[in-house]
Amino acid sequence: MYKVFFYYLLLLLPIAFIFWLSKNGNTASVGIAILLYAIVYRPLIDGYKLIIKGIIAKKDIWKMYIPSTYRRYFKELYLS
Repeated sequence: MYKVFFYYLLLLLPIAFIFWLSKNGNTASVGIAILLYAIVYRPLIDGYKLIIKGIIAKKDIWKMYIPSTYRRYFKELYLS
């Protein structure tokens, strides 16, 4: 239970920061933050979760940057 809570906290905390940026009217920063979240941060966090669970090797974390990889690991990432 604790690990799942911490995982979702890591996923949702940057979204709160992006929302805060949007309320301050800084649209360029919001766009950059969304791109960084989607392209860099999210695959990295999901890859580390799969490494901790022993599903992928540490050398294969780069595969999380391929968009179709999420379908293969959907159950392990979000349902367990």
